[in-house]
Amino acid sequence: MEVSFIVCVLTGMFLGSADGHVVANFWDSPDCIKFFYKEKVPDLGASLRDVVRLCQRFLNTYHFTTLYNTYYRTAVYSAYIFQPSNGGGRENRWFVEPQLVNPSWSSEMEDGYKLSQQNPDIYLGEKQALNEDYTNSGFDRGHLNPNGHHAVPSRNATFTLTNVVPQNPTLNQNAWNKHESKLTSLFNANCHQAYVLVGAIPSSNNWIIKNSVKRVNIPEYIWNAYCCVNQNGRPILSGAATALNTELNVVVERTLDEMVDFLQQFSDAPLGPNPSSLDGQCLGRGESGCLTAGRTLYLVNQSHPFTVEFVGNSNEKSSSPQKKGKAANESRDRQKSSNEGSGPKRSIQDYFSKSPKKSTKRAHSPEDDVPPMKRGRGGGVDYDDDDDEDDETSAEEKLKQLQALAHKACDKLDSPSDKATVPSSTCSQSHWQQIGSLLLFTAAGVPDSSKIAGFDIDGCIITTKSGKVFPTSPDDWRILFPEIQPRLASLLKKGYKVVFFTNQMGISRGKLRPEVFKSKVEDILQTLQLPVQVFASTAPGIYRKPVIGMWEHLCEKANGGVTVDVSQSFYVGDAAGRPANWAPGKKKKDFSCSDRLFAINIGLQFHTPEEYFLGWKPAQFSLPEFDPRKLDSKGHLYDPPDASLTSTKQEVIVAVGFPGSGKSTFFQTHIIPQGYAYVNRDILGSWQQCVSACERALKEGRSVAVDNTNPDPESRKRYIDVSQSAGVPCRCFNFTASLGQAKHNNRFREMVPSSVKHVPVNDMVIHSYKKKFVEPSLSEGFSEILQINFVPSFSEKRSEFLFRQFSEG
Repeated sequence: MEVSFIVCVLTGMFLGSADGHVVANFWDSPDCIKFFYKEKVPDLGASLRDVVRLCQRFLNTYHFTTLYNTYYRTAVYSAYIFQPSNGGGRENRWFVEPQLVNPSWSSEMEDGYKLSQQNPDIYLGEKQALNEDYTNSGFDRGHLNPNGHHAVPSRNATFTLTNVVPQNPTLNQNAWNKHESKLTSLFNANCHQAYVLVGAIPSSNNWIIKNSVKRVNIPEYIWNAYCCVNQNGRPILSGAATALNTELNVVVERTLDEMVDFLQQFSDAPLGPNPSSLDGQCLGRGESGCLTAGRTLYLVNQSHPFTVEFVGNSNEKSSSPQKKGKAANESRDRQKSSNEGSGPKRSIQDYFSKSPKKSTKRAHSPEDDVPPMKRGRGGGVDYDDDDDEDDETSAEEKLKQLQALAHKACDKLDSPSDKATVPSSTCSQSHWQQIGSLLLFTAAGVPDSSKIAGFDIDGCIITTKSGKVFPTSPDDWRILFPEIQPRLASLLKKGYKVVFFTNQMGISRGKLRPEVFKSKVEDILQTLQLPVQVFASTAPGIYRKPVIGMWEHLCEKANGGVTVDVSQSFYVGDAAGRPANWAPGKKKKDFSCSDRLFAINIGLQFHTPEEYFLGWKPAQFSLPEFDPRKLDSKGHLYDPPDASLTSTKQEVIVAVGFPGSGKSTFFQTHIIPQGYAYVNRDILGSWQQCVSACERALKEGRSVAVDNTNPDPESRKRYIDVSQSAGVPCRCFNFTASLGQAKHNNRFREMVPSSVKHVPVNDMVIHSYKKKFVEPSLSEGFSEILQINFVPSFSEKRSEFLFRQFSEG
């Protein structure tokens, strides 16, 4: 299916227009501009004074382009054209950009070590990262433009430090590496040419620090996007991906439209790109401060000063408005003067906002396929030529936001609330931790206890103010029932530890930024005025409810060594498996049963929010059809039981079954050791390659086992035809695992390492199989059909313990 031009123009969709060889503009160099599809250059951070444009030159040839930020000392993005490669060209040295040291130096990247030896009195790292910045930093030198997407010598050219960013080793060496390999296969199989952009979204304040100096910014996200064209230059494929730069090790694949939405969230930061300050102290994104008597707030860019005066304050004399304004202006002038010559302090917002200075981008041409875009104040995209900022309106809006933030910050400094008797402690004792895909917050004053009162958050402690199912903004929430705060306070008085357990998959999917979620949690606890511990699972796996990883971490590592008494503990949640109309008022059906299953897996008493806080009678509910506790480890492996799994004569065995139905493990355990050739699409890449491999094995006199899903007669006929042409019988092994069983098996794979490698499978793929499935029959040409039952087998008790738990509601 052909992809429309506007979708495939990567830069036009989500990044319009924008110095290895430093240039003033990519358009000025044909050797640079060719790496952008249709010569569309991104405007992502291009108007900032801290960026330079690099035409990456090596061995007197240009290989790709990079927009580089000299403040963060990382690339904004690299743009390149994919090249098929047979390997080689891996460098054991790292290049630097000489012209970032001295504009008169060589326009070709050079070995950083040799260049420093040749110029011992000149520091090369003022505007770029150096190899030693990464040494013992705990981060990989993560290529944006990957060396594996190029042939020599372009492959060598990717080893420039202007093309790398600090990347979490787990992500770089696993999920992101696999994603790059997947793109290699995709481009080789489908594209005449593939244009690729790879970039990094900087963090607000996370750096590699050397000798107490912030040297290299550690990105919050890594992203890429591609456009694949055919021999006629027409776009045929496009896509994108993002990954949180942490040990979560998850790559989220996206459409370009979804990429627009993903990048747009960074332009919607509440405080905008123009900094505010309190008496010269800059307020960064998400930061707040307290206005006290005599302090001055500069609302926008050292403008719009406001000085606080408390009516009736006997300790200070009130000054006239004229004097206040004059003093404020003098203070502002001093602050401006003190800031001159200092390096700019940037935030992520800078990367996604237009500079107030005049843009140097080329004029819009009538031949362009999309009109010029500007971003409105609300974060949307406007098609217009002008962007006149109303300073007074902007200042008024921002003042309202900051007043609210300052009010909340000052509240935190007040005396402890009398709503709870738990001893208070200083705010500095509250802290966040990250353990893999688990986020853990422990508020000041949280007690350790053998009695745990557990609660879900969304739909249990809070609901949306808007009345919508999903929140429309970070502050779209309110406490669900007025009874909640006093009931939780009562539990604390009775010696319970109150703990919140929540699934927050949106974080790993890039739909929810971790700092936004953390701020929301702290706001909820500030509203409750109670010490609570909060566990948040941010990705699939062991910590995601109903699996009990969060509970195990609480018991083993986050309860001060106090043993938890399950019989004295309980859990409350709204995902309880209740049907539609479970109560008067046409209540909707519960979206899942995961909270109830979480309690069942642990062995806890369970209540819904209405039952626990409002005293309602228990409602009807239903559990999932598939119950992992009931699987028989001693059941029949196949039917009919008198059939033979293997044959002494040459044959073809064709598997039929859901992804996750046990096919690969079964074949690797029972069939392949008997000498059968193994044919699998996940390994070979396409059904055509599988058919070819089957034909080759039969010509060699070997039997063949085809381990694919083969849901319908059409997919199975390919191998029946091959077997008939070779004059050998073809049998079908129909794996009988249900839809629920297959989903459970796939989730189990995410939790427990296996000797059999599996490609990750999402629910969409599993449901697609179900939709296509046609029961196999002998009339298709099979000589025999065996029903293969799923009989679990475990090498150790921990695996069986996890497998017997409900994994999804």
